[in-house]
Amino acid sequence: VEEAMQALKDVVALRDLLVAERRAEGATPARDARLACVNAVLSLTWSGAVPIMGFRRERLEKARAALQDSEAMA
Repeated sequence: VEEAMQALKDVVALRDLLVAERRAEGATPARDARLACVNAVLSLTWSGAVPIMGFRRERLEKARAALQDSEAMA
């Protein structure tokens, strides 16, 4: 479980770096392809880190509420 969570953190960091580069330097076909690949890996990593059974719905609801609050402040 710890390895999966570390992998998730690493992929998120890479994704954030690619997004920052894209915003600063602009889109290129190679950068967009790499970002799409990293997003796909992120999806797979997340699905491996979160068990199908036992996921706590209240955490999703709290996350959704926090995102809505942050949008309202923007």
